[in-house]
Amino acid sequence: SHLKFKVLNLGDRETLHMNTWMKLLANTKLCLYLQSQDFDWATLALESLYLGVPTLITDTHPTLNELLPHSHLRLSQFLLDMPEIAELRLKSQTARVQLDAAGAFDPLGLAKQYTKTYEKSLL
Repeated sequence: SHLKFKVLNLGDRETLHMNTWMKLLANTKLCLYLQSQDFDWATLALESLYLGVPTLITDTHPTLNELLPHSHLRLSQFLLDMPEIAELRLKSQTARVQLDAAGAFDPLGLAKQYTKTYEKSLL
């Protein structure tokens, strides 16, 4: 069967409204996060992984490279391996566990990070 696809323009605020985004993710089988600039700390990719959507990422996104080094969810690795969707789901679950352990889903994570940076600057 043919799958519908949707391309989101990250500059369109209406498309990225929280309710619209969550509805899209609820019906998504695979997410390709092709943003390579670190403008949003990978929020959209992190949300899709948090909600269990297999998400492929670029090799050049600074935050995702730091959080998921050598990930099998990188687009280049996907193109080499060409895994089935079931395997992608497992790799995404593994990535979610890694991200959770790294504190990526901690709602106060950025505040804690800024506090540490500020405290270091005082030394």
